[in-house]
Amino acid sequence: MSAAQEDAQGFEISDSESYGLVEPRSLISFLSDADVRLVRLEYLIELRESGRVLPRRQEAEAERTASDKPALVGVDELKEVMINEETAHMSMMVRNPAPRQVTVRIVSVSHVWESMQHPDPWRFELDNIVDAYRPRQLDSLVWIFLDFVSLHQYRRDEAQYKLFQRALQGMHILHAHEAVEVHRIEELTPQSVRDGCVARIPVYWDVKKKVMEIPIWAERQWATLRASLKSTSVPLPPEMFRAQMQDLKFTHRDDSETVFELQKKVFHQKVSSTTRLVVEDLDAKGLAVLLAALPSYRKLQDAVALAAGLSGCAPLERLHLKCTTVGELGSNALRQMSAHLGAQLDLARTVADRAGPGQEAEPVPPAPLGHPGQPRTALRIQ
Repeated sequence: MSAAQEDAQGFEISDSESYGLVEPRSLISFLSDADVRLVRLEYLIELRESGRVLPRRQEAEAERTASDKPALVGVDELKEVMINEETAHMSMMVRNPAPRQVTVRIVSVSHVWESMQHPDPWRFELDNIVDAYRPRQLDSLVWIFLDFVSLHQYRRDEAQYKLFQRALQGMHILHAHEAVEVHRIEELTPQSVRDGCVARIPVYWDVKKKVMEIPIWAERQWATLRASLKSTSVPLPPEMFRAQMQDLKFTHRDDSETVFELQKKVFHQKVSSTTRLVVEDLDAKGLAVLLAALPSYRKLQDAVALAAGLSGCAPLERLHLKCTTVGELGSNALRQMSAHLGAQLDLARTVADRAGPGQEAEPVPPAPLGHPGQPRTALRIQ
């Protein structure tokens, strides 16, 4: 079963398996039923000190701490948690270094994935978590939900897939339950940290059917692409998005078509509802994106808005506009915009308002060209 097929299928929790958001016992039940494995803070501290990156759930299951405890909290251990019915306080008996009862803290980490195959390739988020919770280890057990380590990752077998889907259906519990402390990581890895990191990260390769370590620079392309897409002011047409995605050397998962279809859906949903388009300070690359995207904007209300938007695009050298009708007001606005930029304006269809029934419309004269040597871009709209 491909990753795309996995994500397309759902697994709904039945009414009899619903979980509350107040009682700690309901949280424990969900974690047990969906086999969500919390990560020991002790393990994350040791992982950080060793200079390693977070492993997938599948590999983390075999990991152990220096004190020979499993890196992941098992179902049997969850059942040992004692709950005060009056205060909802969670605690547990520990034997080392001396027998005592300590508080159990369950933390859910809310974060972004900084690369396509690994959420934290530069260990910045790992540092953040350890720094935030290491002091709590003195008087409590800190168990942490980290999606990459707590849930089975691609590629999953059938049993792992079912558990993964079950966990996804109840993901809100891990962020909304009163017994959970949510830790939000809102910062991305600073560029200085990225530049100084030469580590390798484990990712699953379909060709080899196993997890392999790859240089971090391969995954960096995902972060670079995401930053470039985010910074673009014009929604990227699906064809251009697909072309940029296919340039990434690390892309090997067979769920890419799902990503393409989702981006296409979002793009068309956005442009189909846009009636006003504000475009400012586009460079040549931005104009190329606008050129490809404009035919999809079918609800723009007036050429005046287009003229106003293009008035700040200094690289524009020539505007060729082909449309059914352009009102006189819009035509004048386009003409003034072209004159202001020193760009040439070509209207393939002319001012319909001036042409009576059966009469040929009057052509609109082109505006003068700009100054020689000035970097320019031609924009053709049909």
